[in-house]
Formats: sequence, structure tokens, C-alpha cells
Amino acid sequence: MPDLQHKRPWRGNHRIRLFFLIPSFKSGGAELQLLTLLRGLDKTQFAVVVAAIYRGNENDAQFEAIPQVSVEYLDKKWMLDFSPFIKLPRLLVKHRIDILQCYNISARLMGIFSAK
Repeated sequence: MPDLQHKRPWRGNHRIRLFFLIPSFKSGGAELQLLTLLRGLDKTQFAVVVAAIYRGNENDAQFEAIPQVSVEYLDKKWMLDFSPFIKLPRLLVKHRIDILQCYNISARLMGIFSAK
């Protein structure tokens, strides 16, 4: 494995902290793509957190079973529930995230406001 120290001197020996935000873990193209990505990421180079806006879908257990991936739920209950806009920035700070990747429009909108 090549030494990546010279490519990211601002991080030192720390892993890059990735945060993936998706509306839910239902069965769909974006969800399958994310599941495949999370399983294949080099966990020695990346610390990974994945969050779903909604809980209670058929693939929740598959995401939770991926080794060395922290799974969070924002638990949005209804359309006008704005609590995820409070929870998401707290999670980003808690995990000291370097990169936020959002899937689908609702996650992108939430991510834009929260990452600011």
C-alpha cells in the first residue's frame, strides 16, 4: 500500500472522514450503489458514517451489518418535521466530517443547509 501522507498533509495519519446522507435505505438504485460503495471502501483510509433521513426500510439491517461503518438515523416523522435540520449538523460536528456526500434531492437540500 503506498504512503498517502504526501497527498493529504492536512490530515496527517488520520483517516478521511466520510459522511453519506440518503433519504432512506429502501430498495432502489441509489441505495444499492451506496451499499456497494460502503462494502468496498478501504476502511484503513476512510472513517465512514452513513445516515438515513427516514428509518424503517427493508435494507436497514444490511447497512447496519457493514463492518466499520457507523449508521445514524435522523428519524424524520412527517413532511413538516424539521428536527433533522438540527440533528444533522450535530452529527457532522460529532464525527468531525471531512466530506459530505448526499444522495437524492431531499438529502442534498438538507446537506447544503447543514454543512454550512
